[in-house]
Amino acid sequence: MKISIEEAISRLRSNEVVAVPTETVYGLAACPDSDVAVSAVFTLKKRPQDNPLIVHIADQEDISRFSSATPPQALLSRFWPGPLTLVLPAIKDAVSSRVRAGLSTVALRVPAHQDTLSILRATGPLVAPSANISGRPSATTAEEVEEDFGSAIGVVDGGKTVLGIESTIIGYFDGNWCLLRAGMILPEELASVFGYIPAPYRGENIVSPGRHHRHYSPRATLQVGGFPPSDAAILGFENRLYPTGNVVILGPVTSPSLLLHHFYSSLRKTDRLGYTKVWIDTDFPEGGLFTLLRDRIYRAAGKTL
Repeated sequence: MKISIEEAISRLRSNEVVAVPTETVYGLAACPDSDVAVSAVFTLKKRPQDNPLIVHIADQEDISRFSSATPPQALLSRFWPGPLTLVLPAIKDAVSSRVRAGLSTVALRVPAHQDTLSILRATGPLVAPSANISGRPSATTAEEVEEDFGSAIGVVDGGKTVLGIESTIIGYFDGNWCLLRAGMILPEELASVFGYIPAPYRGENIVSPGRHHRHYSPRATLQVGGFPPSDAAILGFENRLYPTGNVVILGPVTSPSLLLHHFYSSLRKTDRLGYTKVWIDTDFPEGGLFTLLRDRIYRAAGKTL
Protein backbone atom coordinates (compact mmCIF):
# COMPACT_ATOMS: atom_id res chain seq x y z
CA MET A 1 0.00 0.00 0.00
CA LYS A 2 1.53 3.27 -1.15
CA ILE A 3 1.56 6.10 1.37
CA SER A 4 2.71 9.71 1.50
CA ILE A 5 5.86 10.96 3.22
CA GLU A 6 3.67 12.57 5.89
CA GLU A 7 1.89 9.28 6.55
CA ALA A 8 5.22 7.46 6.69
CA ILE A 9 6.52 9.88 9.33
CA SER A 10 3.37 9.38 11.40
CA ARG A 11 3.61 5.59 11.21
CA LEU A 12 7.31 5.54 12.05
CA ARG A 13 6.66 7.72 15.10
CA SER A 14 4.05 5.12 16.12
CA ASN A 15 6.72 2.39 15.93
CA GLU A 16 5.40 0.89 12.69
CA VAL A 17 7.55 -0.38 9.82
CA VAL A 18 7.49 1.52 6.52
CA ALA A 19 9.30 0.85 3.23
CA VAL A 20 11.27 3.84 1.95
CA PRO A 21 13.28 4.53 -1.21
CA THR A 22 17.01 5.15 -1.26
CA GLU A 23 19.44 5.57 -4.14
CA THR A 24 20.53 1.93 -3.71
CA VAL A 25 17.48 -0.24 -2.96
CA TYR A 26 14.26 0.19 -0.98
CA GLY A 27 14.61 -0.23 2.78
CA LEU A 28 12.35 -1.40 5.61
CA ALA A 29 12.52 1.58 7.94
CA ALA A 30 11.85 1.48 11.68
CA CYS A 31 12.80 3.35 14.82
CA PRO A 32 16.01 1.81 16.25
CA ASP A 33 14.95 2.69 19.80
CA SER A 34 11.76 0.63 19.60
CA ASP A 35 12.11 -3.07 20.41
CA VAL A 36 8.67 -3.60 18.89
CA ALA A 37 9.60 -1.93 15.60
CA VAL A 38 13.02 -3.59 15.33
CA SER A 39 11.50 -7.01 16.10
CA ALA A 40 8.91 -6.40 13.38
CA VAL A 41 11.68 -5.75 10.84
CA PHE A 42 13.37 -9.06 11.65
CA THR A 43 10.03 -10.90 11.56
CA LEU A 44 8.81 -9.36 8.31
CA LYS A 45 12.09 -10.03 6.53
CA LYS A 46 12.61 -13.46 8.14
CA ARG A 47 16.07 -12.07 8.80
CA PRO A 48 18.63 -14.07 10.79
CA GLN A 49 19.11 -12.61 14.26
CA ASP A 50 22.90 -12.50 13.87
CA ASN A 51 22.68 -10.15 10.88
CA PRO A 52 23.02 -6.54 12.13
CA LEU A 53 21.01 -3.62 10.78
CA ILE A 54 22.32 -0.43 9.17
CA VAL A 55 21.27 2.74 10.98
CA HIS A 56 20.43 5.48 8.47
CA ILE A 57 21.13 9.04 9.56
CA ALA A 58 20.35 12.43 8.03
CA ASP A 59 23.77 14.02 8.39
CA GLN A 60 27.36 13.15 9.27
CA GLU A 61 27.02 15.07 12.54
CA ASP A 62 24.75 12.24 13.74
CA ILE A 63 27.75 9.88 13.87
CA SER A 64 28.60 11.14 17.36
CA ARG A 65 25.23 9.91 18.66
CA PHE A 66 26.28 6.34 17.98
CA SER A 67 30.09 6.20 17.92
CA SER A 68 33.06 8.03 19.41
CA ALA A 69 35.07 7.30 16.24
CA THR A 70 36.00 10.11 13.87
CA PRO A 71 36.12 8.88 10.25
CA PRO A 72 38.28 10.92 7.85
CA GLN A 73 36.46 14.09 6.81
CA ALA A 74 37.65 13.56 3.24
CA LEU A 75 35.78 10.23 3.23
CA LEU A 76 32.54 11.75 4.49
CA SER A 77 32.74 14.80 2.24
CA ARG A 78 33.26 12.71 -0.88
CA PHE A 79 30.89 9.78 -0.31
CA TRP A 80 28.06 11.02 1.96
CA PRO A 81 25.23 11.25 1.25
CA GLY A 82 25.72 8.15 -0.85
CA PRO A 83 26.09 4.38 -1.09
CA LEU A 84 28.76 3.93 1.61
CA THR A 85 28.16 2.31 5.01
CA LEU A 86 30.70 2.66 7.82
CA VAL A 87 31.07 0.06 10.55
CA LEU A 88 32.36 1.88 13.63
CA PRO A 89 32.83 1.15 17.34
CA ALA A 90 29.45 1.67 18.98
CA ILE A 91 28.55 3.69 22.03
CA LYS A 92 27.00 0.75 23.83
CA ASP A 93 23.88 2.42 25.22
CA ALA A 94 23.22 4.48 22.09
CA VAL A 95 21.87 1.63 19.98
CA SER A 96 20.27 -1.62 21.11
CA SER A 97 22.06 -4.94 21.05
CA ARG A 98 19.31 -6.25 18.75
CA VAL A 99 20.18 -3.66 16.09
CA ARG A 100 23.90 -4.45 16.46
CA ALA A 101 23.28 -8.24 16.56
CA GLY A 102 25.26 -8.26 19.80
CA LEU A 103 28.36 -6.77 18.20
CA SER A 104 30.46 -3.95 19.64
CA THR A 105 30.07 -2.00 16.39
CA VAL A 106 27.32 -0.06 14.63
CA ALA A 107 26.77 0.35 10.87
CA LEU A 108 25.90 3.91 9.73
CA ARG A 109 24.93 5.48 6.40
CA VAL A 110 23.57 8.77 5.05
CA PRO A 111 21.36 7.86 2.04
CA ALA A 112 21.21 10.06 -1.06
CA HIS A 113 17.46 10.21 -1.61
CA GLN A 114 15.51 13.37 -0.83
CA ASP A 115 12.30 11.57 0.24
CA THR A 116 14.11 9.47 2.82
CA LEU A 117 16.30 12.34 3.98
CA SER A 118 13.12 14.34 4.60
CA ILE A 119 11.76 11.46 6.66
CA LEU A 120 15.01 11.11 8.62
CA ARG A 121 15.04 14.83 9.46
CA ALA A 122 11.55 14.46 10.89
CA THR A 123 11.91 11.15 12.73
CA GLY A 124 15.60 10.94 13.56
CA PRO A 125 17.75 7.89 12.72
CA LEU A 126 16.10 4.77 11.33
CA VAL A 127 17.20 1.21 10.69
CA ALA A 128 16.45 0.34 7.08
CA PRO A 129 17.64 -3.05 5.78
CA SER A 130 16.63 -3.91 2.23
CA ALA A 131 12.88 -4.23 1.77
CA ASN A 132 12.71 -7.86 0.70
CA ILE A 133 12.36 -11.27 2.30
CA SER A 134 15.87 -12.31 3.37
CA GLY A 135 17.63 -14.19 0.60
CA ARG A 136 15.39 -12.77 -2.13
CA PRO A 137 16.49 -10.14 -4.69
CA SER A 138 16.42 -6.64 -3.24
CA ALA A 139 13.51 -4.41 -4.23
CA THR A 140 14.24 -1.48 -6.55
CA THR A 141 10.65 -0.29 -7.02
CA ALA A 142 7.65 0.13 -4.73
CA GLU A 143 5.87 -2.59 -6.70
CA GLU A 144 8.69 -5.06 -5.96
CA VAL A 145 8.34 -4.29 -2.24
CA GLU A 146 4.66 -5.17 -2.57
CA GLU A 147 5.59 -8.45 -4.29
CA ASP A 148 7.23 -9.59 -1.05
CA PHE A 149 5.03 -7.93 1.59
CA GLY A 150 1.67 -7.23 -0.02
CA SER A 151 -0.36 -4.77 2.05
CA ALA A 152 1.41 -5.65 5.33
CA ILE A 153 3.37 -2.37 5.28
CA GLY A 154 3.08 1.09 3.78
CA VAL A 155 5.48 2.02 0.96
CA VAL A 156 6.71 5.48 0.03
CA ASP A 157 6.94 5.34 -3.76
CA GLY A 158 10.13 7.12 -4.80
CA GLY A 159 10.26 5.55 -8.24
CA LYS A 160 12.89 3.08 -9.40
CA THR A 161 16.10 3.39 -7.44
CA VAL A 162 18.93 5.21 -9.21
CA LEU A 163 21.67 2.63 -8.57
CA GLY A 164 19.82 -0.62 -7.89
CA ILE A 165 22.63 -2.24 -5.85
CA GLU A 166 23.37 -2.04 -2.12
CA SER A 167 25.92 0.22 -0.47
CA THR A 168 29.59 -0.61 -0.09
CA ILE A 169 30.38 -1.47 3.55
CA ILE A 170 33.78 -0.78 5.10
CA GLY A 171 35.09 -1.13 8.64
CA TYR A 172 38.21 -0.19 10.58
CA PHE A 173 40.01 -3.26 11.98
CA ASP A 174 43.58 -3.72 13.21
CA GLY A 175 44.68 -0.28 12.06
CA ASN A 176 43.32 -0.42 8.51
CA TRP A 177 40.05 0.04 6.68
CA CYS A 178 38.79 -3.16 5.08
CA LEU A 179 36.01 -4.07 2.68
CA LEU A 180 33.08 -5.88 4.32
CA ARG A 181 30.66 -5.86 1.39
CA ALA A 182 31.25 -4.88 -2.22
CA GLY A 183 28.94 -2.17 -3.50
CA MET A 184 28.63 0.74 -5.88
CA ILE A 185 31.64 2.57 -4.43
CA LEU A 186 34.66 0.62 -5.60
CA PRO A 187 37.77 -0.08 -3.48
CA GLU A 188 39.83 1.88 -6.02
CA GLU A 189 37.72 4.97 -5.33
CA LEU A 190 38.30 4.61 -1.58
CA ALA A 191 42.04 4.46 -2.18
CA SER A 192 41.97 8.12 -3.16
CA VAL A 193 41.10 8.88 0.48
CA PHE A 194 43.01 6.18 2.35
CA GLY A 195 46.12 5.96 0.20
CA TYR A 196 45.60 2.20 -0.17
CA ILE A 197 42.93 -0.13 -1.52
CA PRO A 198 40.91 -1.60 1.37
CA ALA A 199 41.43 -5.36 1.40
CA PRO A 200 38.45 -7.72 1.77
CA TYR A 201 37.75 -8.74 5.36
CA ARG A 202 38.85 -12.35 5.79
CA GLY A 203 37.41 -13.10 9.24
CA GLU A 204 34.82 -15.82 9.63
CA ASN A 205 32.58 -13.86 12.00
CA ILE A 206 29.62 -11.84 10.76
CA VAL A 207 30.75 -8.29 11.55
CA SER A 208 28.38 -6.38 9.27
CA PRO A 209 25.25 -6.73 7.15
CA GLY A 210 25.76 -8.59 3.91
CA ARG A 211 28.09 -11.24 5.32
CA HIS A 212 25.57 -14.07 4.98
CA HIS A 213 26.68 -15.86 1.86
CA ARG A 214 23.48 -16.61 -0.07
CA HIS A 215 21.68 -13.41 -1.06
CA TYR A 216 19.60 -11.95 -3.83
CA SER A 217 18.21 -15.27 -5.12
CA PRO A 218 15.07 -15.75 -7.20
CA ARG A 219 12.97 -18.89 -6.83
CA ALA A 220 14.54 -20.42 -9.91
CA THR A 221 17.68 -22.52 -9.78
CA LEU A 222 20.54 -20.43 -11.17
CA GLN A 223 23.42 -21.80 -13.20
CA VAL A 224 26.60 -19.94 -14.15
CA GLY A 225 29.42 -21.10 -16.37
CA GLY A 226 29.53 -23.66 -19.15
CA PHE A 227 26.79 -23.73 -21.76
CA PRO A 228 23.08 -23.05 -21.20
CA PRO A 229 21.08 -26.25 -20.57
CA SER A 230 18.37 -26.92 -23.15
CA ASP A 231 15.65 -26.65 -20.49
CA ALA A 232 16.87 -23.35 -18.97
CA ALA A 233 15.82 -19.79 -19.58
CA ILE A 234 18.66 -17.31 -20.03
CA LEU A 235 19.56 -14.06 -18.33
CA GLY A 236 21.71 -12.36 -20.92
CA PHE A 237 22.70 -9.28 -22.87
CA GLU A 238 21.49 -7.25 -25.81
CA ASN A 239 22.67 -8.14 -29.32
CA ARG A 240 23.68 -11.72 -28.48
CA LEU A 241 22.20 -14.83 -30.02
CA TYR A 242 21.04 -17.48 -27.55
CA PRO A 243 19.71 -21.00 -28.24
CA THR A 244 16.25 -20.32 -26.77
CA GLY A 245 13.52 -17.72 -26.95
CA ASN A 246 13.19 -17.63 -23.18
CA VAL A 247 15.64 -14.79 -22.60
CA VAL A 248 15.48 -11.96 -20.05
CA ILE A 249 17.72 -9.13 -21.20
CA LEU A 250 19.81 -7.29 -18.60
CA GLY A 251 21.03 -4.63 -21.04
CA PRO A 252 24.10 -3.85 -23.13
CA VAL A 253 27.27 -5.59 -22.01
CA THR A 254 29.14 -2.32 -22.59
CA SER A 255 27.38 -0.62 -19.62
CA PRO A 256 28.04 -2.34 -16.27
CA SER A 257 26.21 0.38 -14.33
CA LEU A 258 23.07 -0.23 -16.39
CA LEU A 259 23.40 -4.00 -15.98
CA LEU A 260 23.61 -3.56 -12.21
CA HIS A 261 20.66 -1.16 -12.29
CA HIS A 262 18.49 -3.86 -13.88
CA PHE A 263 19.96 -6.94 -12.17
CA TYR A 264 17.53 -7.45 -9.27
CA SER A 265 14.49 -6.49 -11.33
CA SER A 266 15.57 -9.00 -13.96
CA LEU A 267 15.91 -11.77 -11.37
CA ARG A 268 12.42 -10.95 -10.13
CA LYS A 269 11.15 -11.01 -13.73
CA THR A 270 12.31 -14.63 -14.07
CA ASP A 271 10.02 -15.43 -11.13
CA ARG A 272 7.05 -13.60 -12.64
CA LEU A 273 7.57 -15.53 -15.89
CA GLY A 274 7.55 -18.81 -13.96
CA TYR A 275 11.02 -19.99 -14.95
CA THR A 276 12.40 -22.75 -12.71
CA LYS A 277 15.94 -22.91 -14.14
CA VAL A 278 17.93 -19.92 -15.38
CA TRP A 279 21.40 -19.84 -16.92
CA ILE A 280 23.21 -16.52 -16.48
CA ASP A 281 25.61 -15.34 -19.16
CA THR A 282 28.88 -14.39 -17.41
CA ASP A 283 30.88 -13.71 -20.57
CA PHE A 284 31.77 -10.12 -19.80
CA PRO A 285 34.96 -8.22 -18.85
CA GLU A 286 36.70 -8.21 -15.48
CA GLY A 287 37.40 -5.25 -13.24
CA GLY A 288 35.50 -2.27 -11.87
CA LEU A 289 31.71 -2.55 -11.81
CA PHE A 290 31.92 -5.78 -13.83
CA THR A 291 33.54 -7.37 -10.77
CA LEU A 292 30.62 -6.16 -8.66
CA LEU A 293 28.13 -7.62 -11.14
CA ARG A 294 29.95 -10.96 -11.01
CA ASP A 295 29.86 -10.82 -7.20
CA ARG A 296 26.08 -10.38 -7.19
CA ILE A 297 25.55 -13.10 -9.81
CA TYR A 298 27.59 -15.62 -7.85
CA ARG A 299 25.93 -14.71 -4.56
CA ALA A 300 22.50 -15.14 -6.15
CA ALA A 301 23.57 -18.57 -7.41
CA GLY A 302 24.97 -19.51 -3.99
CA LYS A 303 28.48 -19.84 -5.33
CA THR A 304 31.86 -18.45 -4.27
CA LEU A 305 34.01 -16.32 -6.56
